[in-house]
Amino acid sequence: MAHRHYLVENIQEVLAARVERESSWAEVEAGCAEGGTPALRTMQRWDASFAEQALRWLGMMQKTLAAQDPGSSWLEPHGEAVKAHNPAQALLQALLHLLAWAKTQWAELAGYGWNDRLRFLWLWGDSRGLGRLV
Repeated sequence: MAHRHYLVENIQEVLAARVERESSWAEVEAGCAEGGTPALRTMQRWDASFAEQALRWLGMMQKTLAAQDPGSSWLEPHGEAVKAHNPAQALLQALLHLLAWAKTQWAELAGYGWNDRLRFLWLWGDSRGLGRLV
């Protein structure tokens, strides 16, 4: 059986479609077709793994934000956090706040934006020993 490796951008595209936009698998497959669609089973594995790990990663992220950026709007009791439908969605939303804070701390992140958010998440999580996300 041949194994294919996908770029972070491919995985991010799938997760953004499923988690952020709540797209169906048919919509995800159609949207990913231009970049070389991974097998449906592969995309479903990424989605399931992300959902499974999200709560643990989110807990660490919230702890970091509370310690480093206590004024973050993510931490407000009636803010964005309560609007997320599930931990995976909350993780992606909180990630933007963590990245915004991190960009004020490390110059090498200055160029990171929306399309680099999962790359940053993997780097951040790896430096904290969180293990695999997908």
